[in-house]
Amino acid sequence: MGNFSYYLSEDLTKALSKYTHLFDNWEPYQPDNDEKFKIDGIYYELYEETKEARVVSGYPKYRGDIKVPPTIMHQGKKYVVTTVGDFAFSSDSITSIHLPSTVTSIGEYVCAGCFGLTSMVIPQGVKEIPDYSFNNCVSLTSINIPDGVTSIGKSAFSDCIKMASVRIPNSVITIGREAFDGCESLTSMTIPSSVMKISERAICRSLDTIMVDAGNPVYDSRVNCNAIIETSTNRLITGCRNTVIPDDVTSIGEFAFFRCESLMSITIPESVTLIDEHAFHGCGISSLIIPNKVDSIGDYAFVRCSKLSSVTLPAEISSIGSGAFMNCESLKEVYCFAEKAPLIVPRVFEGTPIENATLYVPEASVEEYKSADTWGRFKEIKPCIVPTNP
Repeated sequence: MGNFSYYLSEDLTKALSKYTHLFDNWEPYQPDNDEKFKIDGIYYELYEETKEARVVSGYPKYRGDIKVPPTIMHQGKKYVVTTVGDFAFSSDSITSIHLPSTVTSIGEYVCAGCFGLTSMVIPQGVKEIPDYSFNNCVSLTSINIPDGVTSIGKSAFSDCIKMASVRIPNSVITIGREAFDGCESLTSMTIPSSVMKISERAICRSLDTIMVDAGNPVYDSRVNCNAIIETSTNRLITGCRNTVIPDDVTSIGEFAFFRCESLMSITIPESVTLIDEHAFHGCGISSLIIPNKVDSIGDYAFVRCSKLSSVTLPAEISSIGSGAFMNCESLKEVYCFAEKAPLIVPRVFEGTPIENATLYVPEASVEEYKSADTWGRFKEIKPCIVPTNP
């Protein structure tokens, strides 16, 4: 067969270039492009009409200390540096980045995976921190989020494991999913009054304290509970290891205590009627009493609670979601006060050694539980006295 040559279009090359961080040694074909230039070690795209310049990624990748000037000259023309593009500095060899005050926009993944990056100042003119901007910057110890920023994107600072402090300015309106997830060195965070939307798993669960500014109309931290509560619904959406759930909270939201391994105990008040999906996923609690009014436990609500040894379920419980107590390897006893065995799927206790555990149920219901799917797999099923107010 004859030789074949392959040509990637400019648009396709740019699209593929966004994902080169996933491959250690692969580099896309770089076509000649009159709009892209390397000046003093920095790659730019130039825009003739506006006389603006955009910092972009290049090969070989950036290394060491990066200093971007406010303006550059090319062919006798002056260009103002206003933008830093997607993936521009996504390199594990960068130690510091200095951006000029002329920059008003940074791209997605702009510094993602900069393992050696220890410091960076975001210019005051930047209004958005895009998705994955500083994801996995494992050496970054602190960063300023300037006044005027209105949104912090999905996973913007996730897994910045050494970041010990961060200030969210009173201009931020939205905080995206997993924005600060995995920032295990953070100990405290204050949500300003400007924030109107906090997405799932946005806040790191290793915090000692969480506080919502008293003027916030959407969220609150009533009675110094060390949690974020959606005011209109009384729904707890984010907790931490020192959370005390207030007596008027009615539901525990999805991922509220997700992977909060340092949460050793929690009291769920009688006001709670719903525990949502993944609410206590991976927590360090050893015993659990579900209050009387809870009739539904969401999927994977207590999955991977490896220290959980005792669970008490109320008489009104009717629905236990798939995987709710999956991989709870220390579980020894379950008290279920429901007279009718709740209908559950086999995966509720998947990976949990219930064959070595004891189930306590109302005396009149022992035989029903023994014949029920999944419940009947417990090593022993014994009668218990149902408290008047369990």
